[in-house]
Amino acid sequence: GTLPSQQQQQQQHQSQLPSEKKGSGILIRTLKRGRVSSKTGTYTHAPPRATVAIHYEAWCIPFADVTPDTENDGIVKHAIDMERILKQPPFDSSIARNQPLVFEMGMGQVIDGIEVAITNMCVEEKAEVTIPYAFGYGVQGYPPVVPPRSTLVFHIQFISYLSI
Repeated sequence: GTLPSQQQQQQQHQSQLPSEKKGSGILIRTLKRGRVSSKTGTYTHAPPRATVAIHYEAWCIPFADVTPDTENDGIVKHAIDMERILKQPPFDSSIARNQPLVFEMGMGQVIDGIEVAITNMCVEEKAEVTIPYAFGYGVQGYPPVVPPRSTLVFHIQFISYLSI
């Protein structure tokens, strides 16, 4: 399928806060709402091609640990024991390094799932983002840290952005 446009994603984001948002199998669960602009009264999103700064912690769920869940009207979903996953130490953390990740949107500098998440998030928002392998490290994974076909879970704090 095709990804929705940024405008559609922003409309979806604003209409569904603070619930869960879904797009392309990526699940974004708001943990803390972001900043509302004093000028416009709306949430502040990064424009396309902005340079953004985020803090994150990342966990990996190997494909073998993702179990099918067919309880929902026969639709196959995947049940993830998130509580158990988050008790493990993250495989990567900008917080532990005390150094935010800074990257330019739309330039392929991060995995696709992070780009989609940031497009849907607003400044100062904190979210839990579940990313299927197709939008993470793919079928091959990122050996030896991320096994093949791993689902990724990120806790992301959208710190700020600079426009170009």
